[in-house]
Amino acid sequence: MSPTTSSFPNNSSQTLLNMPSWSLPILLFTILLSTYMFTYTGMLTSADEVSIAAVTENLAARGKFNTDQLIWSAWEHGWMAQGTLGLDGHMYSKKGVGISILLAPLIKLSLAIRSVGHTHLLMLFGPLICALTGLLVMAIACQWRYPPTAGFTLGLVCGLGTIVWPYSKTLFQEPLIGLALVVTVYAISSKLNTRTMLLASLMLALAMMNRLPNALAIPPVVLYGLYRLHKSIEHQNWRTRLWLIGILLSMPLVAGITLAHYNWLRFGAWTSTGYIAGETFSTPLFQGLSGLLFSPEESLFLFSPVLVFAIVGMPLLFQRFKAEAVLVFTLIAINLCLFALWYDWRGGLAWGPRFTVPLTPLLVISMLPLFHEWVFLRGGWRRWIFVSVALISVAVQVVGSSVFYFETNKPWPVLAAFAQFDLTNLDTAWMQAGPVVEWQVIGLLLGIIAIAFYLAFLILHHRQRSALVTLSSIGLLLITLAVASWGLTRIFADQRLAGGDDYRALAARLTEATSPRDAIIVDNHIYTEFFLNYSQSSAPRYGFLRSDALRPEAKTLLEGLALSADNIWLVSDRPTNAALPKPEETWLNEHTFRVGEEAFSDYARLIRYYHPPPGSLNKHLPAVTFENGARLVEYQLAESENWSPGEVVSLALAWQVPPTSTEIATSVQLLRPEGILIWQSDANLSASSAIDLVVNRYGILLPNDSPPGEYQIWVVLYHPATGERVQVINRGHLTGQDALVLTKLNLK
Repeated sequence: MSPTTSSFPNNSSQTLLNMPSWSLPILLFTILLSTYMFTYTGMLTSADEVSIAAVTENLAARGKFNTDQLIWSAWEHGWMAQGTLGLDGHMYSKKGVGISILLAPLIKLSLAIRSVGHTHLLMLFGPLICALTGLLVMAIACQWRYPPTAGFTLGLVCGLGTIVWPYSKTLFQEPLIGLALVVTVYAISSKLNTRTMLLASLMLALAMMNRLPNALAIPPVVLYGLYRLHKSIEHQNWRTRLWLIGILLSMPLVAGITLAHYNWLRFGAWTSTGYIAGETFSTPLFQGLSGLLFSPEESLFLFSPVLVFAIVGMPLLFQRFKAEAVLVFTLIAINLCLFALWYDWRGGLAWGPRFTVPLTPLLVISMLPLFHEWVFLRGGWRRWIFVSVALISVAVQVVGSSVFYFETNKPWPVLAAFAQFDLTNLDTAWMQAGPVVEWQVIGLLLGIIAIAFYLAFLILHHRQRSALVTLSSIGLLLITLAVASWGLTRIFADQRLAGGDDYRALAARLTEATSPRDAIIVDNHIYTEFFLNYSQSSAPRYGFLRSDALRPEAKTLLEGLALSADNIWLVSDRPTNAALPKPEETWLNEHTFRVGEEAFSDYARLIRYYHPPPGSLNKHLPAVTFENGARLVEYQLAESENWSPGEVVSLALAWQVPPTSTEIATSVQLLRPEGILIWQSDANLSASSAIDLVVNRYGILLPNDSPPGEYQIWVVLYHPATGERVQVINRGHLTGQDALVLTKLNLK
């Protein structure tokens, strides 16, 4: 039966697997993937993407679903609030968890190989998903018995002529949802059996796990499946029909129960997803629809002009494939109306109408009969109209994929993108990530694209289907994957991220020194993406918003970490001697025990803090006075009969210092049994009045190579200007001793 007559997908439909050659679909996937890699950016450019990456990192590295790396945003409001604090005090993302579950193995891989950044590897997901989407469009065309040439060309139109291309550069959920929907259509319109029903069921569940309102796609898919079963000669038994529909509903049911339980564990309510008040479906329907379809800022047809043929071709689709047309149209209408009602129907700060990305492959499928008739059957002026609009659409995607969309956040963004387009400043990793342009990667990708098109030309026009062509196609795909992998190693030291070699060395130190029982505090949120890309540490990381004063929420968190974490590691970009507020560092200095500091640069400092278990500090009242009138009123010490190398001894000294113009400093020292100094910490002593107590806290790290024996802790007072020590007074007389032996430690 010709596709120009009324046809219904049936068991004799052609699929990608029973095509005469696999070369064409492989080449389509290769062309799309290599094109997407050419414009690959490797950067997270929105708060939504950062939130998804944070969930993925925690899931892969720590087995947790929270996003404490962004906990500062839970203390803020508006667009920065990418989640909500859960019942356990941790922050949880409002984004669907499905994409993070799929991405977690990529983080596991980057944790293992260490020569590729986590984010860099995650951002390969978009090119792969979007290339698969184009491949599925071709698969549906073949399934509906259109020639491979039509399927191949329409797959290119979907992948290169629509907004799918710019979104291949992102970590948004929409491309994955679009793939799930188009695979659902493919599976449910195939030969109905346990395998295809299970595939459709899994894809519906995946769409739900990424965004719960996608559950609205279940009724039309189920109704279409019932219609197919009713018309099927093979499935007349009602038990078989019930079994297949049960399979179709099974995975969405599991996904729904899983999400409800996930929400209950996080927020104590099965319907709570983390969205804040005000994020609702509150836009008037007409306003949202007119904006998505006709506004100069977000019109679907301005950002993907070729999709106008989906509207023109819909009647022909109804004529040829009535049931399938109803299914596709219903899925499009549900999603379009749903997000037209959303309070931010624009989709936030993004390129074009972000929420229409999942609909794009369905719209491309809608133009299938019209495309085949105009381009392949009738030709003439109809073909030229379609080709001209398609080329304009490709041009829009070229600039949309090449210009950073923040620069086009203005009226008529498509025109703004053309105005900003510059071949010398493309928004790609190969031109922006390093000090030099990666011409080798660029040249290899362009060469792959050219060869793939040539091989496709041989297959389509010269009927070349030899084993050599098939092997060449497979080899070309493998080379594409190899070039992409090699390119990621080339941009590992990404200069676009805040933090350079100093912060990479700091991150490596954290990997070496921390354990899952520790906690990492980053006191400036601008390094969020840096650590998402480079952190190999298993310790949970908490991101703070840089501020001049300690927020109440931050104080509460620090109090909890001081009691629960073995060590707290503070990452600070505030130089030691700079007159800048250091609220987190100040609080930790006053309430925990500072073990040590490593400076990787003036703006990359790593400070370790320790807090002993509650009740482990013993108070002593030595009442020791020094020659200058300074008095050691008391000290608190964590005591043990036997200490081990690597442990931290907590010590707090409380001084009463008379106001004086002469500077005085204290030095706490740890000496080995033979009197060799192995640890020292100095601090200035000053007080505003004679009754004020000055408390200095020390976390004395016992070196790992310390031999057994009796160690001594000395306290020395000295004048920092001259280094002259102050003598100890005993009963009003100078003792001649310039050091106080505070206590002794036994190391086993």
